Amino acid sequence: MLEIDDMTRPDHYYLDFQDKCYYLGEYTAGEGHGYSETNQLIYNFKKSVEKRDTGQWQYKEMAILQAAEIFREAIGEHASVTFVPVPPSKAKGDPSYDDRMLRMLQRVCEG
Repeated sequence: MLEIDDMTRPDHYYLDFQDKCYYLGEYTAGEGHGYSETNQLIYNFKKSVEKRDTGQWQYKEMAILQAAEIFREAIGEHASVTFVPVPPSKAKGDPSYDDRMLRMLQRVCEG
């Protein structure tokens, strides 16, 4: 687990010096899924719900499980943390609604 520190804080202008912010991987914008493990995970995690019922959907499902496991390992069993899932861009009734964040966080909290 890495922490945003004084050296990297200027890249995140919305963070105050008092804020504690950690990250578990670095996505490199403009690069493909083959660029890094983190890029691969994010590409699969973000697969469109239009890919459901295709051979690609299994990669999205695996990415949700993998992301949950990464978070579980990072926070540990006894940590006290609060997760606030980013709401999806589509409403629940919309065919493009994607609940990946909620599903991932539910897996993090199982058990």
